Amino acid sequence: RASLNSTGMVVRKLDSSDLKMWQISTQKNDVRVHSMVQFDMVGYPNYNTGIGLTSDFTDSLLNEYLTLLIDEYMTTGYTSAPCGYACSDHASFTRNGYPAAFPF
Repeated sequence: RASLNSTGMVVRKLDSSDLKMWQISTQKNDVRVHSMVQFDMVGYPNYNTGIGLTSDFTDSLLNEYLTLLIDEYMTTGYTSAPCGYACSDHASFTRNGYPAAFPF
């Protein structure tokens, strides 16, 4: 799962199966995680109606905060839409007690 980015640095994307190991690493290194926002789909070309906010398997207060940011700093607006299932990494974070959001 490791690859080179545009600057030649080796990067490794964590996925849902890595969450437990990630939790152990953050606790061991005294890293405090307050929430997770998954940005990997923001600006995806098929979404021309503004920012979509996933409404299920996410934290409603974190989504509300994102709507405030979108209203303040963007002109595209937002829509709320459910995935209907645990469709990406945000769901694993939610399931493990981390407030998570998935704008797309």
